[in-house]
Amino acid sequence: MSIKVLKTRLDEAGKVLDKIDDVLQVHPNRLRNDAGLSIKSSLNARSELSHWSTLIDTRVSVSNVLAALDTTVDPDGLVVLSGVKVKFQHARFMLVQSYLTAAWSLADSMVPVAARILCPASFGLNSDPANGPKLSSFLGDKSKAHSPAPLFHAFPSTFGWPVALLYSLRNHFVHDGASVDALDVFVGPSSAHAFRLSADGWDRIVQRAKRYGVDDSDHREGGAWLTNPKDDLRKVFAECEPIFDQALGSLFGAACRTLAAHVAFVFGED
Repeated sequence: MSIKVLKTRLDEAGKVLDKIDDVLQVHPNRLRNDAGLSIKSSLNARSELSHWSTLIDTRVSVSNVLAALDTTVDPDGLVVLSGVKVKFQHARFMLVQSYLTAAWSLADSMVPVAARILCPASFGLNSDPANGPKLSSFLGDKSKAHSPAPLFHAFPSTFGWPVALLYSLRNHFVHDGASVDALDVFVGPSSAHAFRLSADGWDRIVQRAKRYGVDDSDHREGGAWLTNPKDDLRKVFAECEPIFDQALGSLFGAACRTLAAHVAFVFGED
């Protein structure tokens, strides 16, 4: 069975939300007060679908530039970005940051919408940026307090390791600048080093990911899924991205179908 790509999931979810809106239009006065506002608030996700699709396309564009970066270096070790010559090391850092930012902007936008439907109100309706719903919220022991029961074990064992790795990488590049205690995550600064990761740098990423209560067996691919990750960070992105997207698509798709079932029960149209 093939796995649906995230854009397909979004298209399908949009159709489910449209059908819910059709039901509300037929029964405009049947939902009152907070009940109606809550459902209508969830339907507002339709206005975000185009934005999420743009973030996916942005990530693809960054991936394409990353893929060719070390092949476009001139004899002085410079590459051209937006018509400006910059050091390979600087371009590599900026583009990796851009990739991770695009990926996690997508997650940080989608997950609160899904959590509002799937999770307990104390968590799903929490708009505090520090404590509100995030993709990483479904990992680790603390997730038991706010995860839907079917997801508590299923989410980390199916998606946990790739999500934790990308979250660890995101924090390392965005918050640490890809270096801690003068230890850079890459082997070296030049294009000859490409995107190879140092042993100590990769170990730091792995140990940080394990803090979320998962390990390298927690993914849906089974077996030795991510081999020789230190050879090329772009390979890590390429391997993690489909499972990361499946995690987002599954959460959002489940949320939309749950909302549809709820509305059907409310109106007696189940």
